[in-house]
Amino acid sequence: MFSVLKNIFGHRFLLWQFIRADILGRYKGTYLGILWIILSPLLVFFLYVFIFSVVLKVRFPEQEGVLFYGLNLFCGLIAWTAFAESLIRSSSVILSNRNLVKRTLFPSEIFGLSMTVSSMLRFVIELTLFILVIAFLKYKITWAFCWLPFLILLQLLFTVSLAWIVSALSVLLRDLSQLIGLLLTAWFFMTPVVYPESMALVPKKWWFLAGLIHINPMSKFISTYRAIVLHGYFDFTSQVVYLIVFVMSLFILSAWFFNSVKPELVENL
Repeated sequence: MFSVLKNIFGHRFLLWQFIRADILGRYKGTYLGILWIILSPLLVFFLYVFIFSVVLKVRFPEQEGVLFYGLNLFCGLIAWTAFAESLIRSSSVILSNRNLVKRTLFPSEIFGLSMTVSSMLRFVIELTLFILVIAFLKYKITWAFCWLPFLILLQLLFTVSLAWIVSALSVLLRDLSQLIGLLLTAWFFMTPVVYPESMALVPKKWWFLAGLIHINPMSKFISTYRAIVLHGYFDFTSQVVYLIVFVMSLFILSAWFFNSVKPELVENL
């Protein structure tokens, strides 16, 4: 793990260049440019609100109405989008930069990290604008909001851990890059983004599925974001402790795994 961190720190300026190039290059040549940071999630948001709130009448138990559903949906959707986008893009990033990876001293760790940081910066912008909307709607801004940077950092570590694993496995197992979209779609519907946690109940005979939903880290991230932003409280409960322990363990494991398979990545490119 320490060799990976040392590599990242030693190439921090190169990492920044990759992040900057990714952010600027993503909207280069488009008419609306950086406005797509807001427009893209808004278009998905309105589509989901229409399908799940207007057509299917899904509601959150704390308060009725399309507006409250929409606020809960958007809060969860932007967090999920940053996560899923990072993994999808990481699945092909090493293959797309094979000429750089083949260089003996090139720090390939920065590919997954740059993809993740780029997506999380977009998430921070969207979340900031969302908080301004919340304040305009006269929701209380409380001390609990001080925990948001900590939660965002925790999600970044969780996402980059999986990004390293996915980017490496996509080279060793080429089919993964084709499967990642399907796997994330299944994960999305197992996460209470478009529905409240109270609806995430399955029959006892599906105990394995129930277990996956229960330990799903993204469920815990999204429910904690909603608790802070929409309800103004943060409880340092077992849910948060679980996130800290799980994320730090995964981060250490993924850093070790990526460092171990780096020689094989070069051979398989």
